[in-house]
Amino acid sequence: MGKTISIVNEKGGCAKTTTAYSLAQGLFMVGYKVLGVDMDSQGNFSTTWGSDPDCIGIYDVLAKNEPVRDAIQVKPDRFDLISGDKLLRDFAARTSYDTNFMLHDVLAEVEDEYYFIIIDTPPTVATLTTNAMMASDYIIVPASPESYSVDGLVQLNESIRAIQMHGVADKHLKILGILLTRYRKGTRLANDMAGIIKAVAIQIGTRTFDRMIRENMAIKEAQAAKTSIFEYNIRSNGALDYRCFINEFLDLIKEDNPEFTKLEK
Repeated sequence: MGKTISIVNEKGGCAKTTTAYSLAQGLFMVGYKVLGVDMDSQGNFSTTWGSDPDCIGIYDVLAKNEPVRDAIQVKPDRFDLISGDKLLRDFAARTSYDTNFMLHDVLAEVEDEYYFIIIDTPPTVATLTTNAMMASDYIIVPASPESYSVDGLVQLNESIRAIQMHGVADKHLKILGILLTRYRKGTRLANDMAGIIKAVAIQIGTRTFDRMIRENMAIKEAQAAKTSIFEYNIRSNGALDYRCFINEFLDLIKEDNPEFTKLEK
């Protein structure tokens, strides 16, 4: 069975979508079959992938009961995708309790066909993000080293605990780790806040990844070019940092899942 990972932070500007896309594409590039799911109505994850606007997306699957396999877009040089767009705002307005389990139920139909499902989420813990977390085995929290991030981590942990208590029986949601992003090496503020975030991580029962994603112009240029950092500039610090993060991610997954083996593409 594959593992589903949501990239979550209710604060914007923490490289959440960049991290989701880099993780999905990086895992694909080292040989894993990966499905990306865009649960953010902004659709930046899908735009970077180059999604077909004529193809049905996750909104159609969740709100119109379209078959999930019909929504999967495939390209030979990247991970598979179920796209998201502004229509998700309509789904986000739903408030019934059963709505929170819909993504879990549709992804259950295909999760055995992938080794990883990576979900990008909007910068708020509401219907869309709750759906993503209900469907996930793990959460990765990207956080920039600043004071607002600390408050956000505590609030997010409370939401995660609620899902752990009232989630689905086949998922045991766990925070895999906090990934420090937009890190300005050598600055006092970044160093101090990184230390505080590491302490908060321990307090809430998780860790920070050893690798930090440094502030890097190539990452911003890759975003503007609507491509991954690996395809834009494989020799950049941004590509190096994300490759090291992915290796650390895989080590943690294998540590947590002794049965974990690599599947061929």
